[in-house]
Amino acid sequence: MQHTLLLLAALSSLAVSASITPRENHDWPAPVRNYYTAVGRRVAAVKNSPNTPSPPACNLAAATPPVAPTPLPSPSAGLAVYHVAIGRGTQNYTCASNTSADTPVAIGALATLFNASCIAALYPDILSALPAAALAYPIPSSSNPLAPSNLLLSGHHYFSDLTTPTFNLDTSNGNYGLTFSKKEGTSAAPVIAGEKVAGYGSVAWLQLQAETVTESEGVVKEVYRLNTAGGNPPPTCEGQLAAIEVQYAAEYWFYA
Repeated sequence: MQHTLLLLAALSSLAVSASITPRENHDWPAPVRNYYTAVGRRVAAVKNSPNTPSPPACNLAAATPPVAPTPLPSPSAGLAVYHVAIGRGTQNYTCASNTSADTPVAIGALATLFNASCIAALYPDILSALPAAALAYPIPSSSNPLAPSNLLLSGHHYFSDLTTPTFNLDTSNGNYGLTFSKKEGTSAAPVIAGEKVAGYGSVAWLQLQAETVTESEGVVKEVYRLNTAGGNPPPTCEGQLAAIEVQYAAEYWFYA
């Protein structure tokens, strides 16, 4: 019985969040509804289990990343999943003019990372629903958990220059190191029939290779950006400002 209560408490924590817009009869956006449905299935499975085992261990060796539509290169031999995070922030672009003669140019990204390692290991169905659901909520500050999941801060993602995606995973919640990287592989995000994509669609899935910039880097060797939601710019600069921020969310898988 005690194990059942512990599991229910853990799952319930994944469904605590600030409200979006007040809605009646749980008329949430489809991605949020999908997320709560996944959590609900897990809660029901625990309640209906006659012999609930001990709470499962958070073993990242059991975590399996989603497969890109056009498969990305596999992690290098000897590497294993080290950390999994949900990134929530913006993909950033510039426009040379506000006419259709120009197209937005990518200049990087800025996102807060939230620790999803245990969800990746134990509840992959919940993890897969989380980026799209998180996109329906405002971008949280570093001091607030990620809605609707209650995940806690594990780091920050930014570009240290125009070509260097950087991941600082050193926070008061844990020390997972600093990683500078470069893009090695890309795969267009899947388009799911009948599914409404936020904004102008989802940015590509990526494989990133760590590179040495200073002597302060951590142990991470490769990073994968997967299961993206949002982030694509408008097709042209017509009517746009000089600087464009497009909200997105994604899974980030770190290998060491």
